[in-house]
Amino acid sequence: MNGLQEWAMTICITLAGAALFSMLVPNSGMKKVATFSINLFLLTSLISPIITSPPEFNFSVISEQPEENEELNQLIDQQVDRQAEIMLEQNCKQLFEENGTKIDQIKISINRTEEIPSVEVSVWADSSLQSKRMEMEQLIQNQLGVVPQIIYTD
Repeated sequence: MNGLQEWAMTICITLAGAALFSMLVPNSGMKKVATFSINLFLLTSLISPIITSPPEFNFSVISEQPEENEELNQLIDQQVDRQAEIMLEQNCKQLFEENGTKIDQIKISINRTEEIPSVEVSVWADSSLQSKRMEMEQLIQNQLGVVPQIIYTD
């Protein structure tokens, strides 16, 4: 702010001096040379503060913004993945119930370690359902396009 005040003061003093000097110059052939000199002096006094102490730009605030956005995007992706996992688990449980197959638990995991997310499905079922293994795998594969890992419990 101080620099701006000094610059304004310098311009005012320069304008006052230039006006006084232009009044003292006689109306002759020297007037063009004097006017050119005054204008050059005014331009020099306008530009000199910028050249002698150039403004400092602080880009640190701008560079911090993308990092915050990346963190926010990761958090949103995690929440979306978790919500999708819950909905897929509910849909698969309902699919098994409609088919008359009682399962103990189903766990769906969405992994975003690569560009294309991968889906892992684990199904816990009673060991008495081993004869329905192919049918259970087919249900999940038709629904999600993934072959599930079926774990039998006693």
